[in-house]
Amino acid sequence: MIISKFINIIICAFLFFGYIKGAVLLEYSIGRPIPIKDEQNKCLYSFSLLVSHPEPLDPTDFTINLPSSSILVATLVTRGANSTIQLFNFQTSRDYDIAGTIDLGFIINTSSGQVTTTVPGFKCLELINSYVSITCTSITPFVCSLGPVSRSPNVQMLFVGINKDFLTLPSEIPITLTLRGHEIKFNVSNIFPYNVTRTSVVLKEIEYPPSGANLTQDYQGLFYDLVSILMVENSNSLFYINNMGSGSAAFQPYILLQQNQTHSTYFQKMSLQTITSGTFLPVMIDNRITNISSNYNSTNQITYINLPLNTSIGYDPILDCYLGFSTFDMPMIAKPIISTVYSFYTYLYFQNPYPYASPNAGSFTYSGVFPLSKEFQSDSMFIMYTPGGSSSISFTKTPKTSNIVLNDVTYSKVQYFSVMARMNISSSCQVASVYVGDSGTAITALVYGDNYNGIYEFELAPMTTLNEYTITINDACYKQAIFTSSLLYVAKQGQSALSHFPANVELYIDIRNITYFKLSRNVFDLSNGDVNGTLYFNLTNPLKELEPMFVIPYLSSQNIGKYDSNLNLYVIDFTIPKGMLPGKILYSINVLVAQIESTMLESYFNDSVAITVTNSAGDFMDPILEEIHAFPNNNYSIGESVVEDIGWNLRITDFPNGFSFGTLDIISDHDLLPIKVNFSGQSSRISGNEFDGVYAIRFSVNGTCRTQTYTIANVLLYDNFAYKSQSLTNMNPLTSIFGSQYADQLKLQLNCLTSMIDNDSPIMTTFDFSPISVDVGSLNRNIKFSMKIKDVGPSGLSLRHSPIIQLASDNANLVQVTMNYISSINGEYLFESQYQLPYGFGMNVITVSIFGLVDNFKNYRGYNTFDLMNSTSLWPYSIQRTMTLTEPILESAKKLTNKGGVLYVYGRNFGLDSTGFSTTINFQDGKGFVNVEFDSFFATMLKFNNIPPISSTNISMIVTKNGISSNELIIPIENANPNPTNTPTATPSTTPQPQKCPGTPECNNNGQCINSICKCYDSWYGPSCSSIPIPPAYPEPITGINITESGSLITTSIEIIGVRELDATMNVVQSFNISKWNFTDLSTTSSNPKYFYSTQLNQRSTLLNVSIEYFKNSGNITFAGEQLFIPASTIKFSMNMSHYDFKDQTNLIQILMKSSIQTDNSDACSSAGVGIVDKNVQWIKLNVDESSLYGRFLSKGVIDNRVSTIQNVIIEDEDEDQTKQMRSVIVGIICSSFEDSINLDPDFSNLIDVGSSDTSDFICSSSKKLSNGAIAGIVVGVVVLISIVIGSVLYIRKRKKFKEQELRMKQRLSNLNKDL
Repeated sequence: MIISKFINIIICAFLFFGYIKGAVLLEYSIGRPIPIKDEQNKCLYSFSLLVSHPEPLDPTDFTINLPSSSILVATLVTRGANSTIQLFNFQTSRDYDIAGTIDLGFIINTSSGQVTTTVPGFKCLELINSYVSITCTSITPFVCSLGPVSRSPNVQMLFVGINKDFLTLPSEIPITLTLRGHEIKFNVSNIFPYNVTRTSVVLKEIEYPPSGANLTQDYQGLFYDLVSILMVENSNSLFYINNMGSGSAAFQPYILLQQNQTHSTYFQKMSLQTITSGTFLPVMIDNRITNISSNYNSTNQITYINLPLNTSIGYDPILDCYLGFSTFDMPMIAKPIISTVYSFYTYLYFQNPYPYASPNAGSFTYSGVFPLSKEFQSDSMFIMYTPGGSSSISFTKTPKTSNIVLNDVTYSKVQYFSVMARMNISSSCQVASVYVGDSGTAITALVYGDNYNGIYEFELAPMTTLNEYTITINDACYKQAIFTSSLLYVAKQGQSALSHFPANVELYIDIRNITYFKLSRNVFDLSNGDVNGTLYFNLTNPLKELEPMFVIPYLSSQNIGKYDSNLNLYVIDFTIPKGMLPGKILYSINVLVAQIESTMLESYFNDSVAITVTNSAGDFMDPILEEIHAFPNNNYSIGESVVEDIGWNLRITDFPNGFSFGTLDIISDHDLLPIKVNFSGQSSRISGNEFDGVYAIRFSVNGTCRTQTYTIANVLLYDNFAYKSQSLTNMNPLTSIFGSQYADQLKLQLNCLTSMIDNDSPIMTTFDFSPISVDVGSLNRNIKFSMKIKDVGPSGLSLRHSPIIQLASDNANLVQVTMNYISSINGEYLFESQYQLPYGFGMNVITVSIFGLVDNFKNYRGYNTFDLMNSTSLWPYSIQRTMTLTEPILESAKKLTNKGGVLYVYGRNFGLDSTGFSTTINFQDGKGFVNVEFDSFFATMLKFNNIPPISSTNISMIVTKNGISSNELIIPIENANPNPTNTPTATPSTTPQPQKCPGTPECNNNGQCINSICKCYDSWYGPSCSSIPIPPAYPEPITGINITESGSLITTSIEIIGVRELDATMNVVQSFNISKWNFTDLSTTSSNPKYFYSTQLNQRSTLLNVSIEYFKNSGNITFAGEQLFIPASTIKFSMNMSHYDFKDQTNLIQILMKSSIQTDNSDACSSAGVGIVDKNVQWIKLNVDESSLYGRFLSKGVIDNRVSTIQNVIIEDEDEDQTKQMRSVIVGIICSSFEDSINLDPDFSNLIDVGSSDTSDFICSSSKKLSNGAIAGIVVGVVVLISIVIGSVLYIRKRKKFKEQELRMKQRLSNLNKDL
């Protein structure tokens, strides 16, 4: 338990410069701030000397007249162009002199003799600052210490802990702070439960793995956890683990995960070690301390793999670089990570996706070839495979002297928290990376010249409160130069010291800057569900652009606020959801780089800033995997050519919420590419109930196979609360199985009784890519890869495994490109892929390697760069890299509202100055592109201060440099909603009412109402089970099928009209139009008409793949852990998006789908309906007369192979008029950021209404009556289903806009949700 108090400490600093004229010493600079003596009465000085001498000097040539106990650290910073002027930095420590100012005498030892000189003016202060150790003491049994609060140098947090043994505790804890003999004494209130009568009763203690377990790592290389769970009745104590396994006591608090009026569940997780009895002690603390148990023991055997590597490195004259090679054999399958150092702060680090080869059963070869700069100057290179082994390679190099010169540095303020750094750097070796403090950039920041003589520019947020920092420049020769602020940085006489950041940049905000803080309510009663609240606060110097965040760690939620100009306050709306733990909750306010926790706020203010939850049965405990049983058994034999289902039965418990769904991977000791399985209570439970049930996990295997052992990995279990917070449990569900009686059931050995023998790996018959030369500084950086693969053995190529192209450069840049299967002819399989290289990728050369040719017997083959280089087929093995800086590129813009104002636009290649540069903007007002003057110009950013008010939903920008035009950047326009005018007073909460199902009665008695959604009986379909599917009209991929009857034609279409990246407040960060689809007809491989479309997002490597299947007959499918009924005539979309580089990991991705229905009958009625449950669109229904297009949208998707919640929202289409003959609606599907992929699965059906229509807002001809007329015809065009939309692009507004959109939709569809 920790209690906190704040202590303010003042820091003083100033700068002193001096000059001495002489034959050797030209200039010097003394570092600032002025040092402060430490506890040993020492002062640490830093200074730089600019020396002129005809011969190169070495740092060891300097001797300073100091006591022998003093240490002098000298560093050569840089030499001038002719090497006669040389710059050195020094650090030294000496005793504090009470006089305050001292002179340092030193000797320069040159070849012509010694030169003696003196540097005067060194000062040292006897002041208190945060870097001076302050000791803290208290009475037994308390211990205390001080620690800095975030990055604030003069605010300290007081930590108070308690020792294990005590008899009584006082009501107040005396604290003594000591600094150099001076004492500060005060008391803090004791918040340990010292004055309670213990009522806590530990009902049950559970440890996973169980006591006595003996665990050994297998090929997965898992690091096991130890989990301890306490179930307590009437708890009023604190619970800790006293872990003495490391030889000294370490108290670790339990985390409260479940609590109601009488019972609590506590959780603790730590790394599993070998534990002997008596060293792992769960304890209970209140007015006394008691051991709960003391007999836990376990053994953990970590498997260390250290195999010999076959390594070499040599110079390749064609590529003009070194090529490193490494290979080794391992007796088990793995995905070893290769790592090696290229230069300071530059590492080659990647994971082998597949084995390079599998020469023998159970043996796997891993191999890699990587380029290395020809300037590399280390005598050896250290290579490590994890798991695997390590090796050090010695090689002969061409000697080259490194000399890095920082010619000039400037800083310009950009935003309130950031500056634009521009550096002119000359280097005898290529510059590899540049760092300013903790902020770094690679060579992609080059804006002029090359990596020998270039200018670099990048935006950074200074992360320092003293305005002191270092610039670190690393080169390809494996050398680095460090330049320190306030010291000299260039070997040229008359230059000033390294400059500081602009004084008007807001660097840091801490708790003392908060001048007002108020919550709309302090007590949140959750007896009726979620409760909303609002936080109001202000700062000493409020910044209107600042967007603070309210964060509840238990929920991993972020609520973003804004500055309200009417209230002159920051306002953040937030929600405390049902199921939150009762009592005082922990939250934080994130402002700039500061995170201010509620405990700090309560310490600084008082309890008025606390949030307390009442009447809530909190549950953050994950479901528990109690048992696992292999099915049919864990050693199963299968006959040749037989297809059977095998797997596991899992017993899962969860109280009180009940188990909802889960995901897991199935891997084997011959194949680490997982089989993804989603399962839920509805579709997979074979016995029991949601609180204690058994779930069947099944997958199909073919008896013509290789004998292997399957196991389960990456299990995720969700209860009906469905909150997953990494800051809480983060427990591997298999921890409850490891070391238990069911551990052997995790592995299922499949014995393949086949006569087939296949030890031959597939081979590549053709390989090519174009272009072979790429300008990584241009807009067009696309490369198209193509290969054909043939399996020479009888088992056939595995299409479940996709080959991977690996591109590596000599600066450690590396990307992996996944190939896509296209077709097969005569046993040859065609794979293709298109990839856009990142801007500025690489340094000199880009090499190519290939992995992942796999057959059905798990024989692997890869082709490294040497294999491609030496192939008789003359396969290409490298990409020629060039980088020009002449073509301007627009990349992104910060958000802009319809009020206009300030606009920031980011891009590349704008030039060093604005000569020959112009900007044009199309405000979509009919005037086309007009010239607009910028107010701030940088090589990578433009700032416009006075953008006029805008009436359109987006604007477009094109810039021109020296007659060369950029790409067109579409900038979305937000609607600037009126600022709220309510004052910060507490308001009563509203109780959300449960939503009903549509229909009168609910579901029209043709189905059941479950969670506000109708589950229809057979033959009925639609939102209220009042419709029946139309008999199939099979689509064709190009023209569709037109069926005309009684002179009328009805057409339905579903379009994917765009992809957008949103920030956490739903502002559009970037938008992508879809301009081209690649089409493949898969109908021949399916019993249903099935088509595959693929497109690549503009200037990204991200692929959007869409397969469309038209179900001739009804059936059931499983997606995201749910079983879905698919009626006949349904069009099912399966959408997959590959890796996307988010600008911020808190951002979201949104896919826009537009649905419409129209008729050529002028005497028609149209209507529309939308079903919204918990602010999430579940269905849409568009009608023309009794014919309708019905779309279902799931609230779950698969993100990074895990079932996750998604959000579906209505996007208002202001450009589309709704008429009696046509209705349309746009749904935005929003997913959280992801690493690998997302999968979505909406479906659509054409229906005939028999009862109520589920729609409203009828638009009809004056003479038209609503009757049950027969449908005239249907057009289902698949090309229409994924239309290529060129022209206007729709953009979603921020989160506050959602409410307006819903209100407008309700007004337009008058009775849309009257029954919800």
